Amino acid sequence: MSNEKDGLEFSKTLPLIDFIGSLGASTMKTIINPKTGKRFFTVPGTRTTGAVALGVAKVLTKDLSVSWCEPKDPNKEAFYMVHSTSEDNVEDTFSI
Repeated sequence: MSNEKDGLEFSKTLPLIDFIGSLGASTMKTIINPKTGKRFFTVPGTRTTGAVALGVAKVLTKDLSVSWCEPKDPNKEAFYMVHSTSEDNVEDTFSI
């Protein structure tokens, strides 16, 4: 999945619950940077951290997903992102 606006390629997407479980953990915490207002997450007991999408409410829910995001800019590092799993932004679907 590609996000042209942000220049990101999304892959390895898992439901939030499966992502946390795949790390052998049971908890995810969100934290806000008081200087920038940006939010990020940590998974206690692991070295896993990542970004929280702007559209995600302050409360984490089972309806969220986590994806591995690779910037198209080779000078930027890849990262995990918690984001909505909603179908609201699906533009089209084709099935056979």
